[in-house]
Amino acid sequence: ALLYRQVRECTMEDVQGSAKPWRKLSNRRKDAVRKEVYAHAFQECHEELKAYADCARGKLISVAWTCRAENRDMNECLHKYTNKQQIEKAFAEAERILNEPKVE
Repeated sequence: ALLYRQVRECTMEDVQGSAKPWRKLSNRRKDAVRKEVYAHAFQECHEELKAYADCARGKLISVAWTCRAENRDMNECLHKYTNKQQIEKAFAEAERILNEPKVE
């Protein structure tokens, strides 16, 4: 939250007094950005996802204890790319792109 707040305060100060108001991301665009972040995470963690899927193949209840290590590795990898700070950084970048001046 701190990174997002710092980016937002900085850009709001920069824009004050300008003719064009600062635009925020719509909920639809936030959903699209979030999906892009998750898609990137799945690409980066492909090996961990594959290892977990291979381990879980053919198991039902026993997957909980049989594939514990693979599940932990997969979740740690996904968390690196989908934690709150990464998502807020992606929102800030999308907001910056939305508000940058158009060159014609």
